[in-house]
Amino acid sequence: MEFAVLRTSPTFNELRVSNGKDVCIIDLVAEPFPPVEPPLHATIDDAVIAVDSMHEILTAKLTALLGRTELRDLVDVQALVEAGTDLNVALRDAPKKDAGFSAMTLAWVLHSFETAPLARALGWSEEQTAGVETFRQQLIDRLTEIARPDRESDVPDR
Repeated sequence: MEFAVLRTSPTFNELRVSNGKDVCIIDLVAEPFPPVEPPLHATIDDAVIAVDSMHEILTAKLTALLGRTELRDLVDVQALVEAGTDLNVALRDAPKKDAGFSAMTLAWVLHSFETAPLARALGWSEEQTAGVETFRQQLIDRLTEIARPDRESDVPDR
């Protein structure tokens, strides 16, 4: 097993891990706030590792999209939503991680996020590119609907 440190800061490390055949990029983040729900625990050999739940990850990914708008975060949000993680509950919990978070602000940021050039640069097929663009637009529509002040919200109160 080989690993290399790609980036490091006081609260973030990005590692490249390889077994000679496969490569995995691992992000390790120390967050300055408590999780919105307790982590799960996995035992690997003799080590017990705390692992964020899918809800915790979705909540963090929504705030990441607001702050850095990277294609990988949008793809992760799509996968988590398609896996059944509750977007409405994650939107309710996102301000616990980022006090400046709001559904409308995220919709505004995503509105100007051009996914196609990034997807093409990564060598994605037209089908993959269209899929992520469709999800981006659906997410904007859902965020805008949730944020409308004149409707009964299905996002529970904080």
